[in-house]
Amino acid sequence: MIAVILAAGAGTRMRDRTVPKAMRPLASKLMGATMIERQIRLLRQSVDWIIVVTGYKEEMLRNLLRPYRGIVTVVENREYASTGSLYSFFVAQEKHDVLGRTFPVLLMDADLLYSKEMLRKVHSQWDTSEVLVHPLCGYDDKEEVKVYGDSETKMATDIRKGSPGKDRDSVMGEAVGIVKYAPSDLDEVYDRLSVWKADGSLHKREHEDLTKHMCDRGLMSVSRCGADTLFMEVDTEEDFEEASEVMFPHIVEKEGF
Repeated sequence: MIAVILAAGAGTRMRDRTVPKAMRPLASKLMGATMIERQIRLLRQSVDWIIVVTGYKEEMLRNLLRPYRGIVTVVENREYASTGSLYSFFVAQEKHDVLGRTFPVLLMDADLLYSKEMLRKVHSQWDTSEVLVHPLCGYDDKEEVKVYGDSETKMATDIRKGSPGKDRDSVMGEAVGIVKYAPSDLDEVYDRLSVWKADGSLHKREHEDLTKHMCDRGLMSVSRCGADTLFMEVDTEEDFEEASEVMFPHIVEKEGF
């Protein structure tokens, strides 16, 4: 399995931008206690190759990841300031042909904090593309990305930000920022990236656009983690404070560093 971590963004909603938010320490007394290093430690237990796409303050993040050489490859998106997250994935593809292999590909945000059990869900089977969701979502949260689908077939039908409105009953949960693309679907992913590159829209697209395309094609299933699974996405300074003061200590107490 290959994991591509999208870490190029500048984190414009953070007040403190002296370092990329994924490398801010969650605990001052623990070495390696950053969101991205924690992800790498969890991923390397079951992933063969991790690609981290950098951009904002690239050299700082590259230096942080030097001890992980051997399993982590760093790729720079030099156009990070003017492109969306999907373009970072495209940069990884252009550099290392991740879609031309026979392994599942995990596409994931860098600013995530979660417990170990989160990844067990996407490692359970290789033959199905899956979007990972948390069942506890804020229905009226306009910033939250929600996944819609059929609870019986567990197939995703849509992914979008905002209130669900009349589609409330079909909400499967909040998208956690982790998507697995099965080997059988990698050609479809490659073809869609090629189409968007040709029509000039690739630069502005987010990785959720690719998930939506797979939903529209009937190729994306929903993998729901348990309601008690610890997870949060760090978008703002307030999120980071909660992550470092509440969530991370809870995770360490529950399952260790």
